Amino acid sequence: MSAEGQHKKQYGFQLQMIAYTLVSMALTALTLIVLGLAVYGMLVLVQSEPGQADVADKNYYPGYVNRVETGGASVNAIPMDNTLKADIGVERPDGQRLRKGTLFALTGLAVVLALFFFVLYFLLFTRKFAAYLAEITAGIRRFAAGEQWARIAVRQSNELTQIAESFNAMAEELEVVEAEERKNEGAKNDVITSIAHDLRTPLTSVVGYLELVTEKAVDEETRRHYISVAYRKAKRLQCLTEDLFNYIKYGSAELTLTLAPIDAVKMMEQLTEEAYPAIAESNLELLVEKEVDRAVVAADGTLLARAFSNLIGNAIKYGRDGKRLFLRMEQRDTPQSVRFHVINFGEVIPQEDLEHIFERFYRVDAARTEGQGGTGLGLAIAKNIIERHNGTISVRSDLSGTEFTVELPVVSVKGPEV
Repeated sequence: MSAEGQHKKQYGFQLQMIAYTLVSMALTALTLIVLGLAVYGMLVLVQSEPGQADVADKNYYPGYVNRVETGGASVNAIPMDNTLKADIGVERPDGQRLRKGTLFALTGLAVVLALFFFVLYFLLFTRKFAAYLAEITAGIRRFAAGEQWARIAVRQSNELTQIAESFNAMAEELEVVEAEERKNEGAKNDVITSIAHDLRTPLTSVVGYLELVTEKAVDEETRRHYISVAYRKAKRLQCLTEDLFNYIKYGSAELTLTLAPIDAVKMMEQLTEEAYPAIAESNLELLVEKEVDRAVVAADGTLLARAFSNLIGNAIKYGRDGKRLFLRMEQRDTPQSVRFHVINFGEVIPQEDLEHIFERFYRVDAARTEGQGGTGLGLAIAKNIIERHNGTISVRSDLSGTEFTVELPVVSVKGPEV
């Protein structure tokens, strides 16, 4: 939600509260006025009663103010002749004391009534907010009690809505984090299982063949054969141990990079030269095509060399049947980057395997891979290193070859000289 939308909700809620407060005050004042008028009328009836002054037997002066005494009370009257006979509303002397005594009581009562009616009106107007707040509180309590799926319905458009939306977002994020933790825990268990299996298989073979050599009387040729098999299994064990060490070192998400300007094209050429003995041993023909002579990238040289070495080694290992190994380097202008294509022409990788090719311990053909010394960690290490350098790595495999493509952002490039 945008900041503008949040401000609108906040101001809308505040304006609603101000409006409800003012309306509650107005209704409270109106209620008190009505009650005050009613009470005043009742007091007038109680404190005043009609009295009759019969003063026919007394002489008064017509046209002048005369004092009339009657019923313990006195009034001023102006008779028009020498007699006065009239119905007069006579106020008793104790009426003033009654008004003074009740004035303070009425004032206190008015204050209490004002508070009562204000709270009553305000609660009536804000009852939907109170109900929604209770719903939010209940949702938070359910979540705190362990109901991780608890969510709060978004019903209004104010600050309470922001609370509900924030809570739901927090709950969703927490659910994702917990799911990721469960996934990581499962992945860790899979790794441990794979490590145990891969270590146990060659180790069992080594122990078994050495027992045959030492415990049984065998001829020299058979002995040499058993020792040769045990040696190959030991080399397999050594390869697996090295790959595991490299994965721990280079495959961690917390891998620390020491960046420096590196000519990636020159690095790839050097790694190809270093791999030439293995290429020749596998009876492969190396073809190199360069569309760029120099491509400087910000990289950790040791780690990037490890990633490229893994890709070249993988191509040599599984491309023997194709008799060729093709390496192409090209420049891209949008965005400015350099691409490396490592292509072998061995067996086609099935599409269902391509989706998992960069996963830890994943091997397309376990039996064939074991014979060739693969552990399923080299490509996972390469992918992690490339992505930590803000690059990408992808793979395709069909009858035209199996191609791994790496793309890295560059600082500067130089095309081939004409």
